[in-house]
Amino acid sequence: GTPHWMAPETFASVTNLDGGDYDFKVDLWSLGITAIELAERKPPHAETTSVFKVIVAIASGATPTLSEATPASAAFRAFLAAALVKDPMARPAASALLRLPFCAEATQAPLAALARQQVAEAAATLASGGAPAERLSERDMGIGEEEEEEE
Repeated sequence: GTPHWMAPETFASVTNLDGGDYDFKVDLWSLGITAIELAERKPPHAETTSVFKVIVAIASGATPTLSEATPASAAFRAFLAAALVKDPMARPAASALLRLPFCAEATQAPLAALARQQVAEAAATLASGGAPAERLSERDMGIGEEEEEEE
């Protein structure tokens, strides 16, 4: 795996010559790290250039969290806190994560609102002289009013 997304218990098993003692919960950790990466556009420890230092930080450092400056719902932060429990025995199973409000109450409406916000920010960037390759409208992104289906 790639160290930035690897669960702490996978590094402990590197020193265990019998193979390793971890299970599917390493993937839940990786999901949490991926969610942080999507929210902040970089994984935790991205600024660390030494792979060894990344491994040490994951294995013995603080649990990764979103920056306070990163806009996120309380439900998303709670999802991350559950997925990124360092002790794998205490980390919830996938079925428990799916019951958390972030997953259980997910609907298209918040996603559409976020997409509208991103379109507005892109338009503001264009208007201010920063020029993305192209400007996407809500229609381009498939949000807003439903298009009539062709028969």
